[in-house]
Amino acid sequence: MLESAYIVNTPMFFDGIWESEIKPHLSPKTISKIYFTGESTHKALVDKFDQANFPALYGGVCECDATCVYSDKGPWADIENKINY
Repeated sequence: MLESAYIVNTPMFFDGIWESEIKPHLSPKTISKIYFTGESTHKALVDKFDQANFPALYGGVCECDATCVYSDKGPWADIENKINY
């Protein structure tokens, strides 16, 4: 059921954990749908989605009153992580 997964801003040690601990437990079909990068964004992610819908921090152009990760716009809003003004 996974269409694609984009994992951005991975730490340096992620490659080792991915290769030895995670990847062996996934099917090749699933692995082909997972994209990750150590950069702050992923070109395929920016190309696939409207940049207005995710934070500049991840390559988007969202203009919220607060930073996007603390706004009510996008899937990250499900996380209890709001700024208390």
